[in-house]
Amino acid sequence: MNKRGVSLVGFLVAVAALSFVLIPFYLAFQTTRTGTVQSLNSLVAANVASSVIEKYKAMTFRQLEALMMKLDPEKLEMSTRYINGPFQTIPPSVTLTETEVHRSGVTTFDADIYLSYFPEPNPDPDSPLFNRGRKRMKIRVVITWKDRVGRNIFRPHEFQLATIVHDEKYAAKPSLKRLTGVSE
Repeated sequence: MNKRGVSLVGFLVAVAALSFVLIPFYLAFQTTRTGTVQSLNSLVAANVASSVIEKYKAMTFRQLEALMMKLDPEKLEMSTRYINGPFQTIPPSVTLTETEVHRSGVTTFDADIYLSYFPEPNPDPDSPLFNRGRKRMKIRVVITWKDRVGRNIFRPHEFQLATIVHDEKYAAKPSLKRLTGVSE
């Protein structure tokens, strides 16, 4: 009698051998997918940060000062323009928080906005350069989100972007001596 077929032991050996080949491929595809999602979320965070910065750059310098001092920029009285600080804490604290600035699938992006004068975050009111120290402002945006790593496991991420804006009336004139070392 001619028996043709596969024994149970042969079948189990074949399945085990096939699983040793397929499991690394599955893990490689899963790792690649996770890396791609993380890269896309980083790219989205960069775009969101840029959008948030542009939103605040579109405001007048006076409105930014009001936001930094936690005042309503639409109801700002002229007398509050000359408050003598302190304007910023060390380390800087969050001036504004915008939750769910952007949503991409199940991932939500939040923004923390830090406003401070630049280069000195808290200019000294007794300094002769006090008014000059209040002509430029640093806008720093920190975008936070969480990537899903497992079923109920999330890994927090953040992306930061900053820019400098200046008062519309500020016309900085660099010193020729400072730039070249030669007196004017």
